[in-house]
Amino acid sequence: ILISIGGWTQSDKFSDVALTPESRAKFASSVVDFVVRYGFDGADIDWEYPTGGGEAGNVERPADKDNFVLLLDALRSALDAQGEADGRHYLLTIALGAGRTQYQPLDWEKITPLLDFVNVMTYDMAGAWSSETGFNAPLYAASNGMSAETTISAVLALGVPADKLVLGVPFYGHGWTDVAAANNGLHQRFTGLIGEGGSLDYSVLASDYVGAYARFWDDTAQVPWLYDAESRTMISYDDPESIGLKAAYVRERGLGGVMFWEISQDSDDSALLDAIRAGLGEG
Repeated sequence: ILISIGGWTQSDKFSDVALTPESRAKFASSVVDFVVRYGFDGADIDWEYPTGGGEAGNVERPADKDNFVLLLDALRSALDAQGEADGRHYLLTIALGAGRTQYQPLDWEKITPLLDFVNVMTYDMAGAWSSETGFNAPLYAASNGMSAETTISAVLALGVPADKLVLGVPFYGHGWTDVAAANNGLHQRFTGLIGEGGSLDYSVLASDYVGAYARFWDDTAQVPWLYDAESRTMISYDDPESIGLKAAYVRERGLGGVMFWEISQDSDDSALLDAIRAGLGEG
């Protein structure tokens, strides 16, 4: 169990934290104290993003991507020093955006040795911000060229070892309204959203939408979607079939594992979690 620091809505001060040797040392010491005090196995840094382009209002500097490396180095040194005293190894991981602008500019030659795992957020490839409906988390490239496989292959090409890469999968979907029936709602313009900000937990999808709406499958992207012609609603989501294929992809490619956002969104019977275990050959 790791404490994760940051996230989309709480990355606003990372630039300040990483700015100077003193601020980095203070942060690293604080993280180690917290990890030890509460019995965590390490820390995860979810800076969205050291390459810029995060939530509006975040403090951003051109030096962020270089200071990110220095921040991780300070954390690794502090965790290792504590681990030597405690006779154990403390984990250090990061969350990584799936877009090229979020991973391409980083100095992976320096970053990779500092980390135990890189948790790649291979989802939110279409959503409320998109110009048309699309896949939330395609395994393979669909029309816009984005996919989990595209991102993983690109990060591998940057020199990150496969066994340090963890594939992210969503336990939620994105939904749009006033969607034309052409192509069963896929890649169509929309005017509205359903769910909170256009997102719906898989538990809600499984109980209220799957079975009520028509289900379609994309053989290229290897993910399903739902469309209801009467309400003109299209939903992109993952189900046990697509999640199982992603877990099998992790096993076949020799990746480090699977992570997901987030466990409370699964159905009551833990269908998605079970599909991950089965796909990894553990269920």
